[in-house]
Amino acid sequence: MLIFATGIVIVGLLFLGFTSNIQVSELARNTLFDVEKVVQERLSSENLWASKDLTIPDVLYYGVNKSTPFFYDLSFSKVSLNSSSVGEYNALVISISEHGKTKVIASRMIPMKANIILVDPGIIIGEDMANLSKHYDKNQIILYPRSAKKGAQVAPANSFIVMKETISGKQNLYIIPCSSMLNPPESTGLLTNCTSNLLMIGCYNLSKTNPSLTDTVSDSFVSAVTNHLGVEMTNVTWEKCLEVYPHLGNIPN
Repeated sequence: MLIFATGIVIVGLLFLGFTSNIQVSELARNTLFDVEKVVQERLSSENLWASKDLTIPDVLYYGVNKSTPFFYDLSFSKVSLNSSSVGEYNALVISISEHGKTKVIASRMIPMKANIILVDPGIIIGEDMANLSKHYDKNQIILYPRSAKKGAQVAPANSFIVMKETISGKQNLYIIPCSSMLNPPESTGLLTNCTSNLLMIGCYNLSKTNPSLTDTVSDSFVSAVTNHLGVEMTNVTWEKCLEVYPHLGNIPN
């Protein structure tokens, strides 16, 4: 009788574990669906630019009454592929894994012709601003929405902006991490960390052209910032960039 009861308990625990894994996988897939939707909508826009920010859940809850937390990492990776039917193309791979673990719970791949530029989240939220060039255009970035304060980092990278721009018929797709819990200085007028980081990347792109003080950030980035602010912003000069982001003047190209 005792053996039978023990067997029942073991079967019950195995079933509970199996059910929990299914719930976590479904939650991960739903989160990736939201991310993929934002990316696809920007890519399919007929405008020369399109951008949108998205804040991801800091934790996924599952189990009875959804009371058990699942801490996760959201990863963005880029790969180059070749097909006999379409030739060379790029793909953005988005995936979710348990925080600090390598096993992928769910993933999606988004093929595209656009050039993919991933910006590392540590530099964007203040970890190492003076080395922005070393954290720009990475092969992979990982967002941990519950990351604790570490060094100069004051908030987790729990959000990101998807930005598409078209230059001379060629598309660039940016993934720019940011934090919904961090706001820039009021003097910048940029309101949110996401808007500030968007403009900072526009200014960084300008810095790589050896600009004069009167040269301006690309219309795509200025229009995207205007869209997020709801207030028109025009002619963001290199001088203004240095005023808002003084570290850009010290970054090697």
